[in-house]
Parts: sequence; C-alpha cells; structure tokens
Amino acid sequence: MSNLSEWKQMLDRMGGIDGVLNTVGKIQKIFSTVQQMAPLLRLLIGKNNNVATVEESAEHRFAGRRKRKNRRKTAKRSGRRR
Repeated sequence: MSNLSEWKQMLDRMGGIDGVLNTVGKIQKIFSTVQQMAPLLRLLIGKNNNVATVEESAEHRFAGRRKRKNRRKTAKRSGRRR
C-alpha cells in the first residue's frame, strides 16, 4: 500500500488529474507543431547536406569496387568422340 500512497502524493504534486491532463495536452500541441514544421526544416536544412552526401557516397561506392577477371571461354565440344 505504501507504493500506492507514493503514487497519490506524486499525482497531487503535479496538480491532480486535471493538471496531468492539461500538461499532456500542451505536450501534444507542441509535438503537432513540430511535426508540421519538420518538412519545411528538412527542405531548408537538408538541401545543402544532400549534395555533399550524394557526392561522397558516389566516391565511396566506386572506390572499393574490384574489376572482374575475364574468364576464357572454352570451346563447345561436339557430341562425337574421336
């Protein structure tokens, strides 16, 4: 029962159930605002970074690539044996 009383004290310190619900509502409004602004920020900030990362990734992609060795093609044998 002591654990339950600790929870009750903590809930009372946060303003009761009404205070907790008001705080959760404020946090949801902040998150929705950030989600609406995210594409705009990505557009403004991400444009300069994308150019550099595309060039760097192209360099890394081709730098470690090995050439394949050409294999000799064997002549096809006919069905008859000599």
